[in-house]
Amino acid sequence: TGLYSHSIFQITVDHEINRSERYGKNFTIALIDIDHFSIYNEKNSYIEGDNILNRVAAIIENNTRKVDIAARYSQDQFVIVITETDIDLSLKVIERIRESIVQLSHFNLTVSIGMVAYPDDAKTRTELICKMHEALEAAKFRGGNTVYYFKKRDFATFEKNIVLKKPIIMIVDDVPLN
Repeated sequence: TGLYSHSIFQITVDHEINRSERYGKNFTIALIDIDHFSIYNEKNSYIEGDNILNRVAAIIENNTRKVDIAARYSQDQFVIVITETDIDLSLKVIERIRESIVQLSHFNLTVSIGMVAYPDDAKTRTELICKMHEALEAAKFRGGNTVYYFKKRDFATFEKNIVLKKPIIMIVDDVPLN
């Protein structure tokens, strides 16, 4: 895809935490997940899936600054570290990326994006990554094609609003009785 690797992302987060502590600069992390990508791959082939990953990576690269770090996070996930930028401007950048991906209209793609800000939402790399994942799950819980920014007070409300239904258990015995 031409983006940085997951390990470069990890190093960058540590570096940005140190810079933030020294110079008082904020940064934001956004985790981008292509909605239903495995279904897309099965329907259109893995070659076409690779093509989509490259197109999404190009959109991310074209909508971020050279000082920001965009990396491949996992199979169908990308991550962006938006440096020296407050959350409001970061949300505008990420929303522009989401809209650009949706514009690949003949592919019918959407993305879910979870965001977290340093130092407001977390103080360590581990906390940032955990909360970034929680924000992504909240975006997916809302049906996908969503940007969700992690806020401590909002997320507590989100957790209280989750309604879990009791599972229906059906026991099937394929051994006939005597």
